[in-house]
Amino acid sequence: MRILFTLLLTFGVFQAQANKTEYGYGTVISDEYHGSRTASGDSYDKNKHTAAHKTLPFGSIIKVTNMDNNKSVMVKVIDRGPFIKGYVVEISSAASQALGFKGNKANVKVVVEKEGNYIEDSELKENEPTESSLSDSETNTSELPKSYDASEDRIAADSPKEEDSPK
Repeated sequence: MRILFTLLLTFGVFQAQANKTEYGYGTVISDEYHGSRTASGDSYDKNKHTAAHKTLPFGSIIKVTNMDNNKSVMVKVIDRGPFIKGYVVEISSAASQALGFKGNKANVKVVVEKEGNYIEDSELKENEPTESSLSDSETNTSELPKSYDASEDRIAADSPKEEDSPK
């Protein structure tokens, strides 16, 4: 009986983490960081659908919804931030354009779709955002926009960057 209780408790904890939802402000990562290394070691590309989050593991896939127009997009967590009270996520320029941000911030909902080191990049393709018409309990993730393609985003750890080369 104790083992059954432990299994149920463990499954419940993992289930709760997978369905984590946050509300707050989303902001745009400045284009001045384009090409810079992120906390995960990846290079920030303003044209990819990526994000910074304070606590989620790198590689997590999150669905960000602009609460003003109900547009949603999937992004991959590659950096840390934002560290301002009330802000829950920072997203790339491409993701903010897909979400129809007016200015540098918007009210957003963040839902964790895949927590952890998600490496199945072939399943994540660049698509146009769609308006969410399903309630949270009816959301079918196979119909959500799959927005991240990291095939060009990897840099070998031992390969020197151009700016590291002597001139």
